[in-house]
Amino acid sequence: TINLATGEITLGEWTPATGDSFDNKKSPVVPGYILKDPSQVEAGAHTGVKATDGDYVDSVVYVPVGNYVPEFPPGVTPTNPWTDVPYVTDPSKPTDIVPPTDPKQPAIPHIPGLTPVDPGTKEPLKPVDPQDPTKGYIPPVPTTPTDETKIPYIKNVVEDKAQIIYRLVDEAGKVVNAELAKSDVINGEEG
Repeated sequence: TINLATGEITLGEWTPATGDSFDNKKSPVVPGYILKDPSQVEAGAHTGVKATDGDYVDSVVYVPVGNYVPEFPPGVTPTNPWTDVPYVTDPSKPTDIVPPTDPKQPAIPHIPGLTPVDPGTKEPLKPVDPQDPTKGYIPPVPTTPTDETKIPYIKNVVEDKAQIIYRLVDEAGKVVNAELAKSDVINGEEG
């Protein structure tokens, strides 16, 4: 009540529209973060609230999601290396990240001459498009949504075939006999 002559304000009895309680509120989804405590999906319920009570502060703690991080073989520096691919927060759940097969999750980049492998199984990752590996690879499932997942790359094994041909040349380098002898075909890895 305001006294119009003096400007004095007198507080009357406070009656909240919801009675003497507040219901839980849903914690929002924050892109790039998940709830530290999954039990805080809903928070903020209070009962027995009185007009004389102080402020109620409810803290809901979020932590950053992890990343996929490349590990290249020793001595290999790709021309266009990538640094990290963050996990994507599930747009409907503040506690989860999207599964690796979800189209919202970016693919693990393709690096020519290298193949990314699952850090746990050591099996090659599956291409997003089996007909075109340059579109990237489906990432593995992270063990913990807040930790980084290292993606090891291995050199592609290229089978080579070679054959040694012996030629007879004179002192000037002129070929006298183009094919004096041949070795058997040699198989092996490139390099």
